[in-house]
Amino acid sequence: MEDAPAEKPAPSAVGTLADRPFVHLLVYARNRRLTGRLELHAGGGLRGFLELWRGRICDARTVPAVAYFGPLAYELGYIDSATLDATLFEIAKSKRLHGEVLVERGSLTPKGRDHVLNEQMCRKVHHFSTLPVDATFAFYEARPTLEEPSFTLDPIQPAWRSLRERPPVESVREVLTRFANATLRLANEGPMTHAGLEPEETLLCESLMWKPMTLSQLRAASQLTSDRLDLLVYLLVITKCVESVPAQASSASPSSMAAVGIRAPLAPSVVKGSVQRAAGTRTLPGMARVSLRPGAVDAAHPSLSFRVPSSPPMRASSGTNVTFPASLAPVLSPAEVGAIGIEHRASVIADEDPFTALSLGKGASIEAARASYFRLAKLWHPDRLPADLAPFRMEVERVFECMTRAHRTLTDPDARREYLANGAVTKLASDLPQKRPRAEVLREIELALTKREFRHAESAAQDLARADVDDADAHALAAWAMTLAGEASGETLRAAVQLLDRAVNRDRDCERALYYRGLLHKRLDNAAHAFRDFARVVALNPKHVDAHREIRIFEMRARNGSGEHAISSLFQKVKRKE
Repeated sequence: MEDAPAEKPAPSAVGTLADRPFVHLLVYARNRRLTGRLELHAGGGLRGFLELWRGRICDARTVPAVAYFGPLAYELGYIDSATLDATLFEIAKSKRLHGEVLVERGSLTPKGRDHVLNEQMCRKVHHFSTLPVDATFAFYEARPTLEEPSFTLDPIQPAWRSLRERPPVESVREVLTRFANATLRLANEGPMTHAGLEPEETLLCESLMWKPMTLSQLRAASQLTSDRLDLLVYLLVITKCVESVPAQASSASPSSMAAVGIRAPLAPSVVKGSVQRAAGTRTLPGMARVSLRPGAVDAAHPSLSFRVPSSPPMRASSGTNVTFPASLAPVLSPAEVGAIGIEHRASVIADEDPFTALSLGKGASIEAARASYFRLAKLWHPDRLPADLAPFRMEVERVFECMTRAHRTLTDPDARREYLANGAVTKLASDLPQKRPRAEVLREIELALTKREFRHAESAAQDLARADVDDADAHALAAWAMTLAGEASGETLRAAVQLLDRAVNRDRDCERALYYRGLLHKRLDNAAHAFRDFARVVALNPKHVDAHREIRIFEMRARNGSGEHAISSLFQKVKRKE
């Protein structure tokens, strides 16, 4: 972006967030591909700006400052506390960018740096959405540089995050009222591929791509809560991703919806397009053919249909399952469906019948079942999982186990005969052990820790974590049990800290993971990191007695001159950030 002149030009747009919600500003800048600076001011000294380059965010500054790069890289589990301390000292002397220092030291890969930058930018942008509605904004237009900035962020991702956490209620109501009786169709899927949608939200967008529907039809068929569905439709409208079509152009009557079902990941036409990937191309309805390298996701133009697997059956609102013929059922690898597809596949396969799990039509022969299993095993065996998808190994193992169970049922003559004789109602989940309530398992683990039965506690916590890889409490309990409640060797404590880093990465508000990590940091003499974790726990739960006690101990030592990084001053900074 060109240097600003000495005298500041007049803004090209001004207003308040009451007149124009912050999310609208982001979407408008994106849609118009604006270049310039968006400044925001609120009472109490709150202010900041966004630098925009052709509709994308290339820089964000806030006062007070939020989301420092180093602590964020540590929070996300990319670096350990020793690396954070060493590089903080280095950048204080050299005034260099923290990310570049970490990459230069080999502590962070360029890909990891970009991921931290992305999260840092999202948090900074989200901070603006927390400003009061009487905050003012001013946009100063500039001419874009010929060279693209080193890092840019699509505003859709922080816009969707801000919408979920602080929705502009009146604006949402106005838009939904205007489109209450309209039949909507997805006209542009591009922005949604960058929004960070959850699987069910992605499926809703998929459905609108090939089946126009009204708001009432969406609410009747989607599994999303009413509030979340309204926000998603609102985002689709203001980003111009959907268009209203004449009523006669859509045959989405209740009966026709029962025949196809909104929860179908793909329409048959999209499935055919997915099969064409074997030849190196894919085609979506209403879109030109896009070149695609075999076995790789098109990073520049990823398709929603490419990210969600199409092998699960379509579930109609009436409960009727509609399956694709075996000739149309695409066989996709974990690398092809990506993280979202893996999670979706793992969440539904246990409820499928053996034929569906192996992408077979009902009544397929033993030979067909055996051939399909061997084909799927080559793709879904956990040992073949790419390195960048290693965090999803547990989900892939779950899928592979269900496929193996389906293969055993359909190829063993006795098991097959019994399955077919029972009316083909047996699901793969019937072979799984009965799941105990999570609260009961947590109580058992906590009791085992009290009795110092650490091996039993660790095993039970790991079982709970395997059942739900996003259960940060389970991961935290497993790490704490591994350390023998903090009494293990320093090497074990440091390994447990890394596990707790990943637990916090899964859930930034997990009190248990933060508190345990603080205790381990304290035992490892990482005073500043321990205090930061305890302060975060208190901010989340002011009634956490143990965390309060730890903070009082730190403050007492600071007053006595123990030199622990001026803890009381650090506490005030942490409180202001929270």
